[in-house]
Amino acid sequence: KLLSGNNRIKPISLMYHSITHDKPSSKTPWSISLKQFIRQLDLLHDYGWTSICAKQLSTPINQLPEKSVVITFDDGFADNYSAFEELVKRDMLASWFIVTQDIGKISSWSDPDTSPANLLNKHQLITMQEAGMEIGSHSYSHCRLTTISSEQIKKELSDSRNILSDLLKNSITSFAYPYGLYNKTILLATKS
Repeated sequence: KLLSGNNRIKPISLMYHSITHDKPSSKTPWSISLKQFIRQLDLLHDYGWTSICAKQLSTPINQLPEKSVVITFDDGFADNYSAFEELVKRDMLASWFIVTQDIGKISSWSDPDTSPANLLNKHQLITMQEAGMEIGSHSYSHCRLTTISSEQIKKELSDSRNILSDLLKNSITSFAYPYGLYNKTILLATKS
């Protein structure tokens, strides 16, 4: 019923972290295989959904396509590049939220649900943006913003935004909260 769009819910959002080339680890709930991802894209296409970028959510809802889907990827794992290629094949869009401290390196943050992994590099991010994908911020170091001082929050946000802006020669206007955690201080800091 959701895919048919008869319920008039719009837009919907699909969030991913990792796209694996084999069976995903059971300890990572935000990871699926490339094969599963392709099936999901084809299903969205078959049901007439239009992919939009997260930044388009600021558009009045009545100006969005009737069946809008926002596809997002958090962290910027290098395995996301195969997802990007599949999206391009289908003329679909997505938004990537990048941890900037480790661009082109192995992720350095500690997370019980995720093993260290290679991250997208500068060339890949530029190529993705040039193909119409949105590149947004996911903080500088992927820390839990709710556990650090206001000054540290400002630094995490500004360093990330500035690195991406310099790299992509573009304003960075979208942000995804690491771990989905935020409070009033963080909300105000992301608006400035």
